[in-house]
Amino acid sequence: MDIMLKWIAYVILSAAETWIGYRLFNTYLTRNSVRQRYYWLGVIFYFTFQMFSYVNESPMFSTAAYYFFFATIIAVVFFSDSLQNKIYRYDISSGKFKGGILMDKNIHFNYIAYNSGCLYGAQTFFQPSKEDRYYLLQQVDVKSGERIAQWMDASEYNKGWNDELIHGNVFYNIGKNEDLFIMGLMDTIMSIKEQRISPYMAIQSEGIVLKKDILEDEKLLTLDPRVRSRNILSLINRLNKQGKIQHISHIYKYKDQLFFECMRKSNQQVQHDIKSGRTLVYEKTLNDILFTIKPDYSHIPIFLCSDSLGVYFYVTPECFSELQYFEKENYISDKLKNKESIRKLRDESNPLILYYEFK
Repeated sequence: MDIMLKWIAYVILSAAETWIGYRLFNTYLTRNSVRQRYYWLGVIFYFTFQMFSYVNESPMFSTAAYYFFFATIIAVVFFSDSLQNKIYRYDISSGKFKGGILMDKNIHFNYIAYNSGCLYGAQTFFQPSKEDRYYLLQQVDVKSGERIAQWMDASEYNKGWNDELIHGNVFYNIGKNEDLFIMGLMDTIMSIKEQRISPYMAIQSEGIVLKKDILEDEKLLTLDPRVRSRNILSLINRLNKQGKIQHISHIYKYKDQLFFECMRKSNQQVQHDIKSGRTLVYEKTLNDILFTIKPDYSHIPIFLCSDSLGVYFYVTPECFSELQYFEKENYISDKLKNKESIRKLRDESNPLILYYEFK
């Protein structure tokens, strides 16, 4: 009886370790084109080795080299390298890993959004290639990772500018199944809802960048880093002098009010009443929930996202010392819950999340 129980334990342990090994390979590597039956041979081979180790009661240090050898052989024969373009999915409430999407090697996203079962992405600059047009918004198949749709020609919507500019984010969720999208020099906020892309709000201002504001030489694509840097600095300096809007960001919605920020020579906070069409522009705002006295110069907090009840901001570990200085000098308001936790922050801590509830 004891021998039978021991063998059952060997089988269970070997099967469990084989399954764990397979899941690790399959998660961080990509299965190649080897036929299915050979995968099963590899699994059986690994399981047999595990059984051999348990039956012979081999110490871990004496079999470590063999483990490494067999794992390497399996990885090389049955899987491709991990340096591939993947998007991973997790359950946000439990943190459980849900799978990955292997992206086409020619697709590189800086920002992504998942809406109504569809995956959208945006690349904030365009590398020179044989393509005649570049699109600001793209959609990929969630199973194959291949591009299936693209919208908004950069020559029109980005005024012909095809290189990097400052971005905090480009996708903003404003409600159930609806995200807003705007990037670069766009003057129209787009809506992504139920697999449809449509204009949400066009912005009219003397500060909007026009096609003629981009020089012809700046529209040419190049891999020369010196030319790219010179063009970017030249454009930013010129737009600053002209008081042009370089980027619209930090979008969130509360009831019938839409809030966003215009990045220009002096940043402006905008509040737009969707029903009445009335728009208010603020040159300065006071964060009296976090601060009792507004610091003369501060990078914190940084806008993150919003939900139906409030807005999220965050503070990176690099700015913890700055935040702790403000707390020491009594700049931090007593309205802030868990204020005492600021003193406990360390460089190795996770970013600090601040949540501002709507009234």
